[in-house]
Amino acid sequence: MGSFSVAAVARELGVTSAAVYRRFPSHQQLLDACIDEILSEISPVPLGLCWQDTLRHAADEWWNLCLRHPDFPEVVSGYCDPVSRFTTVPFRTHLDRLAELGFSPRRSYAAASLLVSALNGAFHIPATGNPPLPEHLRELVRKESVATIIAGLEQEFEESGKTALVSDIGRAL
Repeated sequence: MGSFSVAAVARELGVTSAAVYRRFPSHQQLLDACIDEILSEISPVPLGLCWQDTLRHAADEWWNLCLRHPDFPEVVSGYCDPVSRFTTVPFRTHLDRLAELGFSPRRSYAAASLLVSALNGAFHIPATGNPPLPEHLRELVRKESVATIIAGLEQEFEESGKTALVSDIGRAL
């Protein structure tokens, strides 16, 4: 799982690996507990946001997790079925809001999958090298990735005739 190890967790906590294993008998149980702790930092979506701003809020929350926990995107990349694990519970308010605005569960899941993949990719842009890439380039890729995903969904809605429905629902709330 990327850079995640029992020894690293034990060092961070100032205990032995054996002490960690007494509390968490398996690597997977420890990993899941650490992930749950990180995901508990996600703020619910504010009331009244349109679907575009709901997705932007979700993207900001994910990006902030990555900034606070720089190894998190690598751990996520190695996790089986990361989208389900990392979006269904911690982003429940976001997914519920999208459903209120006319998104199907499949469409919400697809949007979440795209956001997680794009943001993890943007986060992995190396900040070191010869010469190192400036931080603002990674931020630019993040913003453009989110804007592209939203624009793609807007175009899809427009082509399917759902734009009015989604806009009307947003205005009614």
